[in-house]
Amino acid sequence: MTCKPPETKPFFELMKPKVFESHLTTCPHFAEAVKRIRVAGLQTALLTNNFFKDAARSESTIIEKPEEKFDVVIESCREGIRKPDPEIYELALKKLGRKPEECVFVDDLLKNCVTAEQLGMRTVQVKGGDAKTAVAELQEIVGINLLEQ
Repeated sequence: MTCKPPETKPFFELMKPKVFESHLTTCPHFAEAVKRIRVAGLQTALLTNNFFKDAARSESTIIEKPEEKFDVVIESCREGIRKPDPEIYELALKKLGRKPEECVFVDDLLKNCVTAEQLGMRTVQVKGGDAKTAVAELQEIVGINLLEQ
């Protein structure tokens, strides 16, 4: 008796983009904060650990039109490095034209914040998904009203 091996598909085929699209909703607190930061004349960057959704490696898991929302967009899948590798943070600093001490890094993972701190950045960790508290902490650091109308 011979058995036909099961069909296998790449990971991204199995997961299908709809799973990731629901995960990639924009947090209203951070969306508003980023707008206000940019209006105040400060630079913003999106440094994301993501991956490609398709075999052609043309579509990645990222929010819609990130280049319209941020000054710099760095995707780990396109760069071949991921947080917490210091190299990807240094790439962000280079693209922004900034020194670490001029930047605030925001992330939900402690290990990513630790690397940023080791490089000299101030950090805000989003703990337990509490974006409003994280934005309030960011507001204190940058001195811009990010929460209230």
